[in-house]
Amino acid sequence: MNLKDYNADSICQAVGLGQFVDLTWSSSETGAIRAVLTPSFHPEVVITLTKNKSQVQISVTAPSLQIWSLDFPKPTRSAIDQTSSDESTFSRFVQGFDAAASEAKKPKSHGYLDGVGIEACYISDSKIDQFKAHVTRYEASGRFVVQLTKYAWESCNRPEVKNALAKVAGYVDLKIPPVQVSESPLIERTGILILGTPEEKNNLSKALENHSKRGKR
Repeated sequence: MNLKDYNADSICQAVGLGQFVDLTWSSSETGAIRAVLTPSFHPEVVITLTKNKSQVQISVTAPSLQIWSLDFPKPTRSAIDQTSSDESTFSRFVQGFDAAASEAKKPKSHGYLDGVGIEACYISDSKIDQFKAHVTRYEASGRFVVQLTKYAWESCNRPEVKNALAKVAGYVDLKIPPVQVSESPLIERTGILILGTPEEKNNLSKALENHSKRGKR
């Protein structure tokens, strides 16, 4: 894949999640955090936490193939797991996000080798904050990846998802054992990949939504 096309938006669209920053969160949730984890040699993982009143929902999406290895971003079969927790969980992740975002916004001159990258966003009261970093350059981002991965692995039950998280964990020195996977097929999620400027993508998304509504009448 061309490096310019490999980003959180294309990954989220490929696994059927739509845009990386889902603007509907600001109207329906009281807070949301999404992190796209990009290990060098394994499939990506998308972790989303949404807070609504006193409950926090965590959703993990793990594609069966590494999207980076594809010739072009396209809908990819994925394993999905969801669970919920109490609101105190969310505040801990906000603290982790803030620390990682603050450090990531400080430029560093040296490069990095293989490992895992993270692109994360946080929406609260219609305000959006986001950052992109690599754990070999930014320690706070590494701690945030550990925090997310460990909690998601402990919370989720689907073996394919737990194993995807375990592979990410290996990049941040977090030892998580693999679990046995049954022969049941993955849940397939498909979506339409939209490329272009933010305005072009937004206009096309609205046109597709209107077309879908007319088809249901």
